Amino acid sequence: MAAQDDRFHSHLRLVVIDNITILISPILGGNQFEGHAIMNHLGITLNRLAHDYCLAVLVVNNTVRDINSLDDIKPALGNSWAHVPSTRVMLCNHGDDGERVATILKSSRQRSGVNTSYYITDIGLVSSR
Repeated sequence: MAAQDDRFHSHLRLVVIDNITILISPILGGNQFEGHAIMNHLGITLNRLAHDYCLAVLVVNNTVRDINSLDDIKPALGNSWAHVPSTRVMLCNHGDDGERVATILKSSRQRSGVNTSYYITDIGLVSSR
């Protein structure tokens, strides 16, 4: 790695939990009260880690079809998890050519509804605009 890369990586502070739904869904099935309490405790702990250690915490939550509308999707962990992240971004496929769209659903720093299109390529993310 180049010296510039070393400086970048030495200051990188990122925790990624890819697919929190797989971790939490099994505990939500039985005793709802206990499962939601554990889920809320995890959210508080992740927020505390982010604050105390100046980390960015990226949590991936699956989506599920809304039973009230077959065309709509919603976060798999539902309303109990919705208050946890300070920023929520929906990532979706958009068409057959590999274009994807990232849309801000909730943010304390940006207005909701802002989106951008991009492609994932061999060199990384490439803007389609």
